[in-house]
Amino acid sequence: MDDRKPPRKQHSHRRKHHDARRLLRSDHKAISALIGQAEASRSATEKKALVEQACVALTVLARLEEEILYPALAPSLANATPIAHAQWRRAHIESLIAAVRGVEPDDDADYDLNIRRLLERVRDQGNEQHALLPRKDRKLDLTLLGDQLAARRRELLAGVQDFGGWD
Repeated sequence: MDDRKPPRKQHSHRRKHHDARRLLRSDHKAISALIGQAEASRSATEKKALVEQACVALTVLARLEEEILYPALAPSLANATPIAHAQWRRAHIESLIAAVRGVEPDDDADYDLNIRRLLERVRDQGNEQHALLPRKDRKLDLTLLGDQLAARRRELLAGVQDFGGWD
């Protein structure tokens, strides 16, 4: 006879909270993984599908950064240079997205090179963003910020068909 108590049931009404640092780190890792899988794929069809998922995720992440993250960070930074640099890096990522979207992997000699560059830029962006977010800041509630980012991400992804990237 087993005298152990059954595990407690999870209540569905409890809301999951998100820490902004962990959420953004996780998003960058997921996007990097998609790009890494695309880079390793030998199938042009699979490669294109993975790159497209990464491009959608990067576009959503850019919206989150512009709409929520950077405005929340701005008051706690001594100057706007880190945000301007992040926006410059984001523009470079967007140019790489444009270079890989709309072309077939087998038709573009630079396709694989652009995927490699995209992966490097995403990793750099993630590391810089992680460094921008303070571990603890009385002015910035990272849990509230994370919840806002997660909610907006859900809204943006709600209209995307067949997205297999996050969550």
